Amino acid sequence: MLGLMASQSHQPDLLSSCVRIMLDHGEVEGMSEQWLRTLIQLEPDEFRTLDLRIRALIAGNQIDKAIALLQSELEAEGREPDELVDFRESAAASLNELALKFEVSGRLAHAQRLSSYAEDLYRSVYK
Repeated sequence: MLGLMASQSHQPDLLSSCVRIMLDHGEVEGMSEQWLRTLIQLEPDEFRTLDLRIRALIAGNQIDKAIALLQSELEAEGREPDELVDFRESAAASLNELALKFEVSGRLAHAQRLSSYAEDLYRSVYK
């Protein structure tokens, strides 16, 4: 994977996939961090980039920072109403996925916190 990334590091699809795989396997620092910074430069406004930033923070046990980052993006001006709905749905789904991983690993307080925030996001969409 390292050789492929060295030659294709300008490809956002490949970068995001590799960062996601690395984060899912517990690598928070090192190459995943470097590739995430590159992805942020290539597509700073894409949801998948934000999602990976949040996942990296959560994987690094920085849940408060992850939630603050998500909240600031939700409050950012300039999003169309339909875009904001999609954004909230995607964020809620991502947080639910992460909450399940915490639950499986026995970190129930973290799981509950993420689930609760995801539920709030869903409620804001489907009210």
